[in-house]
Amino acid sequence: MFRYFENLVSPYPDTAPPPLPHGFFAFLWACARGVRRYIAAMTLFTAAIGVFEALLFSVLGRVVDWLAKVQPSRLWTEQRGHLILLGAILAACAVWRFGWTLQALAACILLWTLIALTFIDFDTQLLPDDLTLPLLWAGLAANLFELFVPLQTAVIGAIAGYLSLWIVYWLFKLIRGKEGMGFGDFKLLAALGGWMGWQMLPLIVLLSSVVGAVIGLLLIVFKGRDHSIPLAFGPYLAIAGAIALFFGPALVRMYLH
Repeated sequence: MFRYFENLVSPYPDTAPPPLPHGFFAFLWACARGVRRYIAAMTLFTAAIGVFEALLFSVLGRVVDWLAKVQPSRLWTEQRGHLILLGAILAACAVWRFGWTLQALAACILLWTLIALTFIDFDTQLLPDDLTLPLLWAGLAANLFELFVPLQTAVIGAIAGYLSLWIVYWLFKLIRGKEGMGFGDFKLLAALGGWMGWQMLPLIVLLSSVVGAVIGLLLIVFKGRDHSIPLAFGPYLAIAGAIALFFGPALVRMYLH
C-alpha cells in the first residue's frame, strides 16, 4: 500500500521544486501537492468508518437494553417494528453483497432463521431442532448448486462444526463435571458449516467468543446482570455466522496476508 502512494510522486522531478513556505499549514499544504485528493478520500473514508462504529455501538447498546429490560418472549409484541426493520436491513445487505440472485435469497433465509434462533435461545436457553436441522439441510441443498461453497466443503463443514463443539462439550463435562453448552449449539454450528464450509468455522467460533464476551461484559457492567447466570451461546454463534456470511472470506484473507 505504501508503495502505491510513493509512486504517485516522483522522488526525482525534472525541475527543481519551489522553495517551501515557512508557515506550518502552508508547509503541509505544499508537501501534500499531488496527493491531496487521496488524503481527502482517506479522511472521508476514516470519517465513514467512525460513523459506522458509532452506529454499531448504538445497535449493541439497543441489544443490551432489549436483553436487560424486555423478555425475549415479548420482543415481537413490544419491538415488532424494530425486528421487521432488522430483517429488512439484513435482506438489503444480502442483496448488496450478492446482488439480485438466488444466492441473495438463500442468504435471506439463513439470516432470518438466525434472527429467530437468536431470540428463542435468549428466551428459552434452547435451540429447537425444528429450526436448526432444516437450516442444516437447507445449507447443504443450497450448496448442491454451489451457491456459497462446493458441496464437499459444505458436508465437511457440517461434520466438523458438530464434532468440534461436541468434543469441547465432553472435555468440559469431564473436567468440570457439568455441561457447558447445549446440543443445539452443535447443530447450529453444523448448519453454519453446511452453509459456508469448514474454512469459516474457526472464524465463526472466534467471532462468537468475542461477541459473547463483549455483550456479556456490557450486561454485567451496565445492567447489573449476575455473572453466575449462564449466557446462551447460540445467539453469538448466529451473530458470528452473519458476520462470516458477509465478510468471512475478506477477514480470512486479511489474516493470512
